[in-house]
Amino acid sequence: LAILVGSFQSDVFTYTTRIDSVLTNQQGGQAIMNDFTAELRSAIISDAGAYPITTAGTSTLTFFSNIDGDALHERVSYYLDGSELKKDVTKPAGNPLDYETGTTDTTIILQNVVASSTIFSYFDDTYDGVSTTTGELVQPVTPTDIRLVRIDIWTDTDPTKDPEPFHITTQVAIRNLKITL
Repeated sequence: LAILVGSFQSDVFTYTTRIDSVLTNQQGGQAIMNDFTAELRSAIISDAGAYPITTAGTSTLTFFSNIDGDALHERVSYYLDGSELKKDVTKPAGNPLDYETGTTDTTIILQNVVASSTIFSYFDDTYDGVSTTTGELVQPVTPTDIRLVRIDIWTDTDPTKDPEPFHITTQVAIRNLKITL
């Protein structure tokens, strides 16, 4: 009876720890999507005059946005580094302003990302909002063609155990790149 009770307590502790880890990962993923959406939606021409999006790869996206509300536009990069989604924020420096001499802060914003061939997908102004292929741009993507970005991330705190990986996705239309009639 003691062995049975001990085994039960061990299982409860293991499952509680696993569920807590999964919920923390999901909450973190949702918070990241909120930040990502706000930052990308307000992408803007850089302080040095560069186009709002500079890099548009399958696992890397770099754009300019004023993410901290000051007078300068930061260069923001989201990229996959192994199983970690990282974010670099670079403030321009010098006169004239230059991003290469500015300071960069790197943050790991999500761990346990399941390897995927595509995290970022890009769409032009023909995207109808429904189809997963209409208007999708093929790599290499020309940044000036981008009007909408979709991010798809799968996370799994322990691939050897249940539950299944958690999928986080969102689409962001970039305000300053909209074509209005």
